[in-house]
Amino acid sequence: MNDPKQTLELEWTGERYVPQLRGNIALEHLHRYAYACEYVKGKVVMDIASGEGYGSEMLSRTAQHVYGVDIDATSITHAKGKYTSAKLSFREGSCTEIPLEDASVDVVVSFETIEHITDHAKMMSEVKRVLRPGGTLIISSPEKSVYDNINEQPNPFHLKELSTNEFQELLSRHFKHTALLGQRVILGSALVGLSGKSSLARTYQFSDLPKKINSKTGLQKPIYILAICSDEPLKDQSGSLCEQNIWEHQYYVDLAQTVADREATVSQRDSQLIERDKRLLDAKQAIEERDGRLIQAAHEIEQTISQNNQLRKVTIERDARIVVLTAAITAKERVISEKEGVIAGLNEEVTSRAGRIQELGARVAEKEGVIAAKERVIVSLNEEVTTREGQILELTARVSEKEGIISDKSSKIVDLENQLLEKKKPLQDFLRKLIS
Repeated sequence: MNDPKQTLELEWTGERYVPQLRGNIALEHLHRYAYACEYVKGKVVMDIASGEGYGSEMLSRTAQHVYGVDIDATSITHAKGKYTSAKLSFREGSCTEIPLEDASVDVVVSFETIEHITDHAKMMSEVKRVLRPGGTLIISSPEKSVYDNINEQPNPFHLKELSTNEFQELLSRHFKHTALLGQRVILGSALVGLSGKSSLARTYQFSDLPKKINSKTGLQKPIYILAICSDEPLKDQSGSLCEQNIWEHQYYVDLAQTVADREATVSQRDSQLIERDKRLLDAKQAIEERDGRLIQAAHEIEQTISQNNQLRKVTIERDARIVVLTAAITAKERVISEKEGVIAGLNEEVTSRAGRIQELGARVAEKEGVIAAKERVIVSLNEEVTTREGQILELTARVSEKEGIISDKSSKIVDLENQLLEKKKPLQDFLRKLIS
């Protein structure tokens, strides 16, 4: 249990009203206690089912003394700690066993209590017991047929609710005179008497609930004054009330306009969002198209890489062939070099035998056959060289078309051929001279 000195507000459980609540429930409970305050001035009062204690405190402002009685020990402890006026006493007890002496109070106040028990007759007997002769009971109860219709679920704390007729019959069995008033929260325009023979009503206005309560005969702070005037006596004028559907109240009209404006803003934002979504969709499509192009480009790049790899493979194969051809050319160059050595040796031999030409003149005829044979050999060699040169030129041309690496080799071969021709010419001249 909470220490009431430390916690000044009871928790709202749904069973007992607590003053921190606002709205219709506050109007209903506080209006009843404000109305009762007019009947308890200077009197001893018992507030049965006093709950949190706020109602007993309101009654104590005009009463001589107020006894707050409640069956819940926590509520009583709380009320004692929160409401400490000397005009207040809080006791734990039941409405069917009231902890007061017989004929001890002038007024019994019992708001929204009777529906919480089933033995209504016992409660009425206890109320009559503690009331002084001529005392007053101010009691309220929910009207069963209306209360049930406005609530989706039955109130779990109500054990036995009464209709208006049932309530009237119960009270009439215990009291000679009864007057019933209906209560409900309304929204509308009130037209009540202010002066003259009008039926004057008392209105209540709450400020800083429930600490300050203002009551007035007539209407609080009327905006318009309506007068009925005549030279003839006027009959009593009764007050009237013009109800208004809560949804037609200016607050809700303004609220509806605000909602409409916000809906328009939302609609505009929805249009903006739709346009943005369209742009996003267009951008998404553009991105998808770009991705498609990138995929196609990547495919093309892969094909290009594959082709480059194939070309690289062909190039490597051609390089290998060039190496082979270069080796062949080198071998041919060695053969030519050897033949050049042979020719050089022949030239030396021709030079050494120049002095012997005359001596060999007689032998020339004998040697002509040998020379002719050698010429045939030389011709054959020339033909072979020519054939090889053609092959070399053809290889050189093919290699030159593909890579250009063989160009230098081809030039060298041509130079060698020219040198060979130049070396052949003196030999041929010598042979012609020798033959002639």
